Amino acid sequence: MGTVMGGDVMIFLDKTREEPFYSQIYTQLKEDILNGAFPVGSKLPSTRALARDLAVGRNTVENAYLQLALEGYVTAKQGSGYQVNSFDGITLSHENRHSSRTSVPVAAERREPASDGHGPATGSVYDFQYIGMMGDAFPFKVWRKHLNEALCRIEAQDYAVYPELQGESELRQALAAYLRAARGVICEPSQVVVTSGHNYSLDIIARLMPHDRYILAMENPGCESGRVVFENNHYQIIPVPVDQDGIMVSELKKTKACLAYVTPSHQFPTGSVMPVKRRLELLEWAADQEGYIIEDDYDSDLRYNSKPIPSLQSLDQNRRTIYTGTFSKSFSPSMRVAYLVLPQALCEKYRQCFRNYRCTVPLMVQFALADFIRSRGFEQHLNRRRHLCKRRYERLVASVHRHFGGKAEIIGENAGIHILLRIPGASDQQSLIRQAAEAGIRVYPADVYYLEGTIAPQDTLLLGFGNLQEDAIDGAVAALAKAYLKGAMPRV
Repeated sequence: MGTVMGGDVMIFLDKTREEPFYSQIYTQLKEDILNGAFPVGSKLPSTRALARDLAVGRNTVENAYLQLALEGYVTAKQGSGYQVNSFDGITLSHENRHSSRTSVPVAAERREPASDGHGPATGSVYDFQYIGMMGDAFPFKVWRKHLNEALCRIEAQDYAVYPELQGESELRQALAAYLRAARGVICEPSQVVVTSGHNYSLDIIARLMPHDRYILAMENPGCESGRVVFENNHYQIIPVPVDQDGIMVSELKKTKACLAYVTPSHQFPTGSVMPVKRRLELLEWAADQEGYIIEDDYDSDLRYNSKPIPSLQSLDQNRRTIYTGTFSKSFSPSMRVAYLVLPQALCEKYRQCFRNYRCTVPLMVQFALADFIRSRGFEQHLNRRRHLCKRRYERLVASVHRHFGGKAEIIGENAGIHILLRIPGASDQQSLIRQAAEAGIRVYPADVYYLEGTIAPQDTLLLGFGNLQEDAIDGAVAALAKAYLKGAMPRV
């Protein structure tokens, strides 16, 4: 079925495809905006009219429009529908671009907040730690089957050889196909490097781009574990502030950096989503500087009220984005599997620099994971994990509103497995942490994600919910609210 709009613009819905109708509408409208079929300032058809012409529910069209608005292609105008945004002269050529076609979550590396290094506090009843995930969604039976098959294969073929340099070719092929479908990543298997963790991926980047040639810009606040890797490699790190749209490119341009580390699809830890206009500005900066962007796509597909955001790399026509991801959140942090997608220009340099290295991920795990992805078992597992995360997220948000009322603010809703909780009036983060500990609750500081020398808010905490049982969340929030609202909270 299809409809013609505004001359040659057409939307066609294919019933034979597994892709939902709202996603097909979103993809085609995005392409029309990018190639100029919808000029800046023009309006999309009303949701009612388009739903009627396509013979679909109005909610289907509304979901497509909301996704376009989330990514910054359009803006909802009160009483006048959706209007195509201006990009201030930035080229929007659609050539060679790929869009995400599924809503399968992508792997994410855990971010461990600073702690005393001794695990949950003695006597803690509740722990809002931001590491790992509950095992209630782990597909033990299916994964055991793939491991057994991989072991039998190794035994039958007598694998007495070293692993491939970049990881086994079949896993890299499976990853390349998966990333193209799930995140719009444009790559060949030869560009994929399998590593034993996100920080090891960053260490590879640091060796490819030595500190004496590259100055690194990082989001502030931003990923603490990533910052440590580059500090260990002697980088000069320049903090760049973030706003509601992610890293501020206007501030980035004032620096001498030619390498930028960003989390565009779900900024860590604030949760902001970088709209397409800011993404194009960032890509333009990288091209002008002849530099590179490190895109950390740590949990961008764990979105609960919209489809996943396509990767920054999918928009990069100049191929200056290094894409990173892991299986730590989406599957298991103990498995230690991550990956890099290098621009073609860096692939030969990687092979020269690391010619005597070998992939450290065990062959059995690589073979099993390749089969798991190809069989769609991984996709099914991710769908279930996202459903469980969404339920925990909704329980946490509802509990904060119920027990804190208007005396707390949630920052970074609708995605991931953490929120920032702001307690207006609090002036000492460590006092908030101690008060919670006295009530048997472990919470975590947010100021550790700010680079040294910058001012961090003292009224904000990071609460992870992936490791809390769903039924325990309301009790944990109730106890936290009681501790903070009993009148002993530190004041400015």
